[in-house]
Amino acid sequence: MDIQTLNSKLTGADEFGHPTFETERSPIGEALFRLKYRNEKSKAVEIAETVSDFVQNKWPNLEALDFIVPVPPSNLTRPYQPVDEIARIVADTVGIQLSAGDLVKKNKTPELKNIADEDERFSILSDAFELNSVRLEGTHVLLFDDLLGSGATLRAIIDVLYDRANVRLVSVLVLTYKRNR
Repeated sequence: MDIQTLNSKLTGADEFGHPTFETERSPIGEALFRLKYRNEKSKAVEIAETVSDFVQNKWPNLEALDFIVPVPPSNLTRPYQPVDEIARIVADTVGIQLSAGDLVKKNKTPELKNIADEDERFSILSDAFELNSVRLEGTHVLLFDDLLGSGATLRAIIDVLYDRANVRLVSVLVLTYKRNR
């Protein structure tokens, strides 16, 4: 839907020597940052309203979608899973079934933001996901995620959805994407 970061300037280092930045994000990128890293849960509703409006007004053949499938979280220690919550609100708002728990991450993987090599990312994820249900068979699903980096996660999940779930069609909606360096 939009780029994540518009501009980022190195401003120095914190007391532990880690670099600090002054970052300007897109409106949805800022809302997502506040939701995920500042625990501002009200941002989930704000983001979901934007997504729902987009899906209802600009998504071709909305009525052809059978399920919204949220990408399983990579950080299972987070007490609140933003993608799941936003997907739930969107599903309720637009009247599409939420496929909660049908697709799960079966293997713990490192956070991909720390791995630059695309082939390595895909290799890590190639057997990381599994299905808990057969109800997606023959359906048109909207795969939903918050951030697109290399696309390795989406590629791995799309393979699972086509090869193991036998879905008819996968469409993808991602809130933000990373700028290429």
